[in-house]
Amino acid sequence: MESEIAQLLQVAKYDEAEQLCRRLLVEREGSLGANHRLSLLAKNNLGLVLKHQGKFEEAEQIYRDILLVGQKISCDDPTRFSAIKNNLAIVLRHRGKLAEAERLHREELELTEAKWGKGHLSTLTSQNNLALTLRYQGKFEEAE
Repeated sequence: MESEIAQLLQVAKYDEAEQLCRRLLVEREGSLGANHRLSLLAKNNLGLVLKHQGKFEEAEQIYRDILLVGQKISCDDPTRFSAIKNNLAIVLRHRGKLAEAERLHREELELTEAKWGKGHLSTLTSQNNLALTLRYQGKFEEAE
């Protein structure tokens, strides 16, 4: 079902993607529980769709909920939820919560760089996301 959601996003059929995400989330939470990794994946996908639709307030709450679950789960990999942290930071940037977005981007960049190194694509993407947030704040020199 994730591939179908991805296809709908590619062709900008956001309302259909949202309906599918919500249905999948209900199914997964009902059968696996709200804290199961597949339920969290479904919740993240819903957040992505909502972000594309400009429904930033709801997307923010979804990402915060996922991060709360992540804090409760013992995990050997501190980068496990870094993509969620990045998604939340992007939503916060869109909502004008720039200081918090910057903090989250810095945390996510530190985790990504420690795991993958400075030249890895994931690290470069994290650097770019931080730079965008810095530019929104008028911190142009630091963004360079």
